Order: sequence, then structure tokens, then C-alpha cells
Amino acid sequence: MNIPRVTIIGSCRVFTTLQNLEQNKLIQIQNNCVYGYTHTTKETIQIIDNAKGSFRFPVELNQFISKNPNKIILTQNTNIDDTDIYIIEISSIKLIKVKSIYLKINETRKYLKEKIPLFDEWINDLIKQKQKNIEYYFNNNYTQDDKSLEIILEYLEIVDQDKTSFQNDIKYIINSLPKNKKILFISHFDIKMKEKNIRIPSRVNIATWLKELTDKYDSKISFYNPRYLLEEFGLDLAIDDTAHYKESFKPTLAEEIYNQLTLG
Repeated sequence: MNIPRVTIIGSCRVFTTLQNLEQNKLIQIQNNCVYGYTHTTKETIQIIDNAKGSFRFPVELNQFISKNPNKIILTQNTNIDDTDIYIIEISSIKLIKVKSIYLKINETRKYLKEKIPLFDEWINDLIKQKQKNIEYYFNNNYTQDDKSLEIILEYLEIVDQDKTSFQNDIKYIINSLPKNKKILFISHFDIKMKEKNIRIPSRVNIATWLKELTDKYDSKISFYNPRYLLEEFGLDLAIDDTAHYKESFKPTLAEEIYNQLTLG
């Protein structure tokens, strides 16, 4: 049997898990078209459109889109269709936007924390849309000598994606990829927060919206929620925190995902 080629678009959480399958020669990871980790539908679309050559990033923003900005150029006009299976993880509905470009939250936050002395106050005011004069957040020491910072300060928006936008993006992703290839969507684990004993609402939304939409397609388009396996395995044994799997859990999860690909 031929080893299936699998393109993985998502976070480090899903990529490092599926490396277990490649090490056991059950899949071949085919990520020539992927320039970095993603979390949202919008970032996923940017990966696809960049590979198809229909989208270009302003060079000033590349550092907020990939840890390896040069890889953005290397993945332009690559054949994203040259694979057998797509695994796409969507783990956030928090959108970080500059004009029509969607940024990685971790890279953007790290950069801005280093640049803005009163970063926490600035980001809270931005979300509440009650910003003070920009000089205030720099302790009256702001100089316009960084083009990337100027663009972000002027245009950055942070919004929570709604159901319509989310599901429209999933439809776009499905329609952008070959119709004869299998696509497995994976959500973040919507576990209960110990201090509140409720599931993380945004993750519940992601899982609910993905299942609702993928159920309308044939078996080539499917959805997997890792939460149930996590709870069966035991949360204390399976996760380091609310965002990362323990290494000891990844082989079990990888096997379950492989079953989803071959038996689902």
C-alpha cells in the first residue's frame, strides 16, 4: 500500500502529533506549501492563496505571519494540490487583522510587548476601542522610525469571528482544494476550565460550527474533536496546560487521527 501524502495546516499541537505517524512510516508529511503554523480560518486561507499565487503579503508584515519570513516567498506558487489528504486544524476565532492581512497572535504580541512600554494597557484599550493618544503608551517617547510598528499602530484590529464568517471561510477552504481529496478538520480541545467547570466557549463554538457544516458534506469532508479522547485518556495525563498535549499522549492521538483518515 502506498504511504499517503498528508498536508498539515494548523498549530504545532497537531503538526508535532502527526510526526509520530511519519516516523512510523504511516504517512508522508507534504508541507512544501505551508510557511508556518496557523490557528484561524483566515490564516488557513492565506496559506492556500499564497501557495496558489493569488495573494501577496506586504513585506513589512511578514515577520508577524511566519517565524521564518523567507519561507513565505519560498511557498508562493507551490502546488498545494500535490498531496493525498489535508488535515486542517482550526483552534481560534480571535482574529488579529491589519487591513486585509491576518497576523499570528503569538508573533505579533511578542513584538509589540518589546516595543510598547505600556503594552497591556494599550491592548486593553484597543479591544475596548477607547485608546488614548499614542504617545501615552510610549511614556511620551514614541519615534516614527519603524515602518512595521507604524502600520500596526494605525491599522491593527482584534475581533472575535462570528459563525457566518467562520463557516463561509470553511466553505472557501473546501472549495479551494481538490474535490477528490479527503479533508479532515480538527478543532481545539474544548475541555472544561477547572476554576469554572464550563467548557471554553470559543472552542465549543469552533467544534459546533465545524461539525454542523462538515456533516452536510460526503465522507471526504470530515471533522474530529480530540476532546473525547483526552477525557478518556485523563486530562492530567494528556495535557501540559490548556493549549498543549503531553508528549506521552501524542502517539495515542496520532493513532486515533490515523484511524479517522483510514476508517472514517
